[in-house]
Amino acid sequence: MRFFETEQDRTREAEVARRIAPILGVNLIRTKPMCCVDYMVQDADGTATGLLEVRTRTYTAERLEELGGIFLSVNKLSAIYKVARNLDMDFYYVVKTTNCLLHLCFGSGTTWPRLERTIGGRADKRYEQDVGPVYLFPTTLFTRIDDEPAPLPTGSP
Repeated sequence: MRFFETEQDRTREAEVARRIAPILGVNLIRTKPMCCVDYMVQDADGTATGLLEVRTRTYTAERLEELGGIFLSVNKLSAIYKVARNLDMDFYYVVKTTNCLLHLCFGSGTTWPRLERTIGGRADKRYEQDVGPVYLFPTTLFTRIDDEPAPLPTGSP
């Protein structure tokens, strides 16, 4: 369900996927544009074991928390939940902020947390139909991996 995805969005998401795959110890397969998630998760044997959604944000994790959390549309999460439950799969939500990588996993068979619901969306796209009911994921639910500081130039004190 990637209606407004640009080439730059795809490049950023692919970079996040390349970074998170070895951390999770999985192989990621890009899905078709109208799929409910960005990637299918494969184990070492090639079995599809999960669903993975990637988001890239232009805020720090701290700012996202101040804004109430990281949103995901009710429609999208409902579709993900249905597929994950029916196919007994894990769901991974991965968010790249300006200062870290956040990831969480709802394992197959585990109870998903109760999330706050509100109205939100991408008003920056100037498309009123992209604003609607969303779930807010507090950043405290995620495992955080801080970005590496940029190396100092050679010869710096």
